[in-house]
Amino acid sequence: MSPKKPCVFFSIVVIGMTLASCAEPAPSPLDYTVRRATGVASSPLLESAEIVLTQLGYPIAKRDPAAGWLLSEPVEGEVGATSSGHRGGLSSRPSGRRVVDVRIQDGDGLSKVFCRVTIQEQTSRAHQMFSSAYARDDVPNDTAIDRDAATTKEQNTVWEPVGRDKSAERIIVQAILDRAGVPASAGGD
Repeated sequence: MSPKKPCVFFSIVVIGMTLASCAEPAPSPLDYTVRRATGVASSPLLESAEIVLTQLGYPIAKRDPAAGWLLSEPVEGEVGATSSGHRGGLSSRPSGRRVVDVRIQDGDGLSKVFCRVTIQEQTSRAHQMFSSAYARDDVPNDTAIDRDAATTKEQNTVWEPVGRDKSAERIIVQAILDRAGVPASAGGD
């Protein structure tokens, strides 16, 4: 055995592990609100999820029926009966939006409905404020592109995830189960 073979084998193993770690992990109860539905296949649950999201004001942006996955378009402000955040007139928080991610897992007569509602907030003002604050000198040598002169406000807007709306997640999951006709005793946590 030549001395190069163990190095080649080790390199292949390291590259394989690196590529395997890039795959998206399976949904977890730590990241999603999860409910079980016994005796219901994933297809009716996915159809119910699409109808429920549309009725609640979340248009579908992406869908993958083979993987049992739906993603809504970002929706700004209050949405249907699912908004639980305080929206007072004296709030110092910038405007926010929500994105809904629904996944259905099917297995041996037991389907699981996963839902995550991510709250995102605008951070473009802070991004613009600090972009030139850390410059090395005070000579204005930025180009028009660097000063955002050739872009629109929408292009400069940055949305950052700031948390989850767990109340909305529970409402959406329950509405999906109700729409699919899952009895209350068949859907459990």
